[in-house]
Amino acid sequence: MRKRYLFGCTAIVALLLILSVAACQPITAPVAQAASKTTTEEINKAAIRGWFDAFNAHDLDALDRAVDKYYAKDYVLHDPTVPNFSGGAATIKLMIRESLQALPDLHVTIEEMVAEGDWVAIHATVSGTDPTDKALSFWGLNMIRFVDGQWAEEWELAEPAGEEVVGSDISNK
Repeated sequence: MRKRYLFGCTAIVALLLILSVAACQPITAPVAQAASKTTTEEINKAAIRGWFDAFNAHDLDALDRAVDKYYAKDYVLHDPTVPNFSGGAATIKLMIRESLQALPDLHVTIEEMVAEGDWVAIHATVSGTDPTDKALSFWGLNMIRFVDGQWAEEWELAEPAGEEVVGSDISNK
């Protein structure tokens, strides 16, 4: 009788141990998933920083390599000032050369950056001097979708700093 009692107690303890381990599984799975999500987000944010570091250095050969590294070959830009953008990374290289030729001291500063999954949102300020030696300053908001660590698609909106935006005086009426 005593053996049967000890066997029953041992079986109950073993069953409770198995159930308690099984109960912990749902708690650990989301933690592992969150770690991989953070890794993807940090990789994408590092790509943004790496790209703007290369851009601000103004080394055209390094910029070509950065475009090849950070932009998908079929990259698409959605920007109201650049309608019907096509050409992917090759067109980006051309746009960079044209921009730096017109504004040789062009500089981009990332003010804020937020990442969620394959998406990164940035708020940046751009400064430089135009060909007439007039100071140039504007801000931009970008939403960038990444695929395999590269910029695949981007939505961009820019506005001159200090300019009045349509509807900005609504509260004064």
